[in-house]
Amino acid sequence: MNKLKNIIFYSVLLFFIPVIIIGQDRDRIALADSYYKEGSVDKALTIYRDLSGSRLNTSLIHKNYFDILLNKALYDEAQVHLDKLIKHNPDNIFYQIDQGILYKYMNKDRKLEDHMDMLVNRIAYNPSQVQMAAHYMVRNDLSDYAVKSYLKTRDVTGKADMYAIDLANIYRILNRKDEMVNEFLLFAEQNPQNISYIKRVFQVYLTEDDFPSLKQLLIERIQKEPNNYLYNDLLVWVHIQMNDFFGAYIQARAFDKRRGAKGQIVLNLGNTARANKEYEIAERSYQYVMEQYPDKDHSNYVIAKKSLIEVKQEIVINTYPIDSVRIKDLITAYSELKEEIGINNYVLEGLKNKAYLQAFYMGNVEEAVETLKFVINYPGVKKELRDEAKLDLGDIYLLKREPWEATLLYGQVDKANKESDIGFRAKLRNAKLWYYSGDFNLAKSQLDVLKEATSRIISNDAMELSLLIQDNLAYDTSSVALQRFAKADLYIFRGQLDSAESIYNEIINKYPEDPIIDEAHYQLGRIYKLTNRYEKAINEFNIVIENYSFDIKGDNALYEKGILLEEKIGNVDEAVIIYLEFLKKYPASVYSTDVRRRLRLLREGDQSSDSGSI
Repeated sequence: MNKLKNIIFYSVLLFFIPVIIIGQDRDRIALADSYYKEGSVDKALTIYRDLSGSRLNTSLIHKNYFDILLNKALYDEAQVHLDKLIKHNPDNIFYQIDQGILYKYMNKDRKLEDHMDMLVNRIAYNPSQVQMAAHYMVRNDLSDYAVKSYLKTRDVTGKADMYAIDLANIYRILNRKDEMVNEFLLFAEQNPQNISYIKRVFQVYLTEDDFPSLKQLLIERIQKEPNNYLYNDLLVWVHIQMNDFFGAYIQARAFDKRRGAKGQIVLNLGNTARANKEYEIAERSYQYVMEQYPDKDHSNYVIAKKSLIEVKQEIVINTYPIDSVRIKDLITAYSELKEEIGINNYVLEGLKNKAYLQAFYMGNVEEAVETLKFVINYPGVKKELRDEAKLDLGDIYLLKREPWEATLLYGQVDKANKESDIGFRAKLRNAKLWYYSGDFNLAKSQLDVLKEATSRIISNDAMELSLLIQDNLAYDTSSVALQRFAKADLYIFRGQLDSAESIYNEIINKYPEDPIIDEAHYQLGRIYKLTNRYEKAINEFNIVIENYSFDIKGDNALYEKGILLEEKIGNVDEAVIIYLEFLKKYPASVYSTDVRRRLRLLREGDQSSDSGSI
């Protein structure tokens, strides 16, 4: 009986001993891992060495143990460790790659090449294994062999488009742009719905020097495959990236006809040109659509005609002095659009634009109110258009000195569009209304809410105005200078620039120590710019740049000065210097994206764009 008990006891003991040992080893592995993570590699190495004697532990400690051995150049020990792993796990592809990594650390280039080539051939017929192996190779700086592996599998499977996106990304890492572009184009051919992604990639990873070669490559491909719409689309896009809008216009017309798009492609180009202030090409594009597709029942004709009027409007209202005759022509054009087409949402949008011109440029406030009420109350008007018209009507009531009517409309739009762009714009208008009225605390409370707006421009505007109020109320609780400043801002809103200019000068002369002084100089600079007094504008911006660069309008003044030099004075070299200074001083500014875009376009204008590979 005792003998049987002993047998049972020792059997149970033998069963639990490995469990206990494994449990103890796991605790020691965790301890070593914690040493490794905190940088105490010598302590970790001591434990890993002790644990490596057990076959059960080798795979568990491998990653950190192998890394320590490599970084300490303990290559013989690393080889012994790897030999054990590979012997017991001959099919584990990652351990085989680790052997290549060891050869690389040991500078055994021939052995590295022979081993990795053997590995590439071994896994070539297993596509899923190839992808896992290639990702591991890339992570461990063996990208060239990842490329070899992908290309070998392409070869043996006969699938020439296999792994296109994987190869494209590796070539991007290796800065092999020709191959990268080819693979991304191959990927786009397989997945044409991802063309927007390809454009974003090219925009990020190609420089202005690369686009001429990409253009030539696309032209060659179109000549071989004229009906491959992907290449046509990209060619139009590349011309735009090169700031060659005329070239884009020529290509868009050809692409539009080839695809039978009935003007949609040219219309899209017109919109892009307009957004980039390339008004001549925008006008040409809209005119082309109207002439080629004159069917009044087709939406593209209506959109083109309305857009053509809008482009002319942008040109007129941004040219000082304002030409009242041309304003009347625009108002007439919107009315004729209504007579020709009838009423639909595109025409209603045109009428909304007409009301803006009537009120702010011709002084026909009551006519503008009636026009907007017609738009707002028309059955079937789109909600977005109705809300935009309400905002404009609110602005006109403010122009009419009826703030309560204005705030009512702003509030309606805000309430109906919580947490959306138009809702935030309505709230900002309401805050500005109270600011104009001199109720600064109420204005600031609403502006502080808008700091969290999703639109960066809105949140930036809200933050700037909130800080303006805060700084000046802290300096002067009577807020005399701030009240005068708000009055001048209201005059700008109403288009009464002479009155605004007079008040800003008054503030500068009467309150030279007030913290609002930099704002006054900045606003005065803007008025001088609008009224074509460019040297005086530069002087005002320089006062802000030199004396108040870290205040609210520091980045605004430098940005405005750069644009003035570039667009109005024509001193491109000086503008480039200003833009570079801007990016150095204000990299997180809301204007930094536009400054980078302007810099790129100016540099493209200086380069010769005919040769060189990508």
